[in-house]
Amino acid sequence: MLIVILLGFSLTFSAATAVGRVCLGPEGARASRYLTLLIPAFLGIYFSILAIRNHRKRVVLAGIFISFTAQLCAPESQGNRSLLGA
Repeated sequence: MLIVILLGFSLTFSAATAVGRVCLGPEGARASRYLTLLIPAFLGIYFSILAIRNHRKRVVLAGIFISFTAQLCAPESQGNRSLLGA
């Protein structure tokens, strides 16, 4: 039930933010003040991975999730920003 609440809150927040910030484009939607409210989604995904009974699948999925999350949290370098067209 906790996983459903965490993911439901984040999905509802993301939908409301997307509708409200559509005029600002992707840069406005990725502002740091909005990302902190997505922490419950990451926590819900992590808890759902921990609920998997198969040890090997749980370890592999946790590794993929942590590496994906680390890439999201890493600061962008100037070289990456120019490749993205910003």
